[in-house]
Amino acid sequence: MKSAIAVLFALPIALWGQSESRTYVFDLEGRRVPWSASSSAAGAASASVENLNGRKAPLESVEERLISQQGGVKTVERLIQRFSGDGSKLPLEREVIETTDLGSGRQTLSKTVYRGDFNGRMALAERVVEQTEPAGSSAVAVTTLIDRPTISGTFQTIERREARITTGQDRSERDETSYLPDANGRFAEASRVVERVSKTGGQTVKQVDEFESATTGRLSLSKQVVSTTTVTAAGEVTVSDVYGTAAPGRPATGQLQIRERQVVEKTIGAAGITETLSIQRPAADGSGRLGELRKVAETVCTGRCAPAKP
Repeated sequence: MKSAIAVLFALPIALWGQSESRTYVFDLEGRRVPWSASSSAAGAASASVENLNGRKAPLESVEERLISQQGGVKTVERLIQRFSGDGSKLPLEREVIETTDLGSGRQTLSKTVYRGDFNGRMALAERVVEQTEPAGSSAVAVTTLIDRPTISGTFQTIERREARITTGQDRSERDETSYLPDANGRFAEASRVVERVSKTGGQTVKQVDEFESATTGRLSLSKQVVSTTTVTAAGEVTVSDVYGTAAPGRPATGQLQIRERQVVEKTIGAAGITETLSIQRPAADGSGRLGELRKVAETVCTGRCAPAKP
């Protein structure tokens, strides 16, 4: 549970404004225990987590700076410093992200990743090229190629992604398929994610379907998340039902079954934003009924806690 909380609340670090965030988890007796903290300001961010001794241990720090921006080309450098469980620095990672606006809705994004070793030497570790093209009046097509070095040192494409993004007044859809090379080097479907969002009044419904390669050689639905976000006087509430092909307390049937229900309550006040995460899981009796709703985490953010709208 603790590692999941860290992923949900501690790792996504905002680089766009000054903010401070603290996350707490709740033990079996309902007591609130400090878990992690993060902060960001002026292109730099850091995150820490409490270790077993109750002391804060650094988790990650990020520095971002604009290198150049002219002629429709924007180049940004990002330095990522991660830490081990005892607080020791791990090898540095450097990303150079270049975005080129080609006009008429066409754009190319190139990200080059360099990873360091324990001697401080940096080596080219990954290249990602993302091309966006118009695909009709209300859709774009995005092709992403991910290259990594082989044993011989040459670069090879290890994944290709094809996505189509359609937007409307109250609806949007993103359909992305990932292709991986087989033993003969031919690219074959490996996974697919379809995300649909619809808005009606003060309510937003989001459905994410995940497909994975099955023994038949075809993609089959393996996971589904249906989230409903409702705007309230104090903020908003998001209820997410997570379905999978197996659920705790029930035999695997190959059919989607509810695995858990997540409830995120966001309260917006003058001082900042408070988010609480509660979870319901199926009862152990195999009935399929959801058990008690348990609060598992709370995050309190002060400062500029939400990205500015474009």
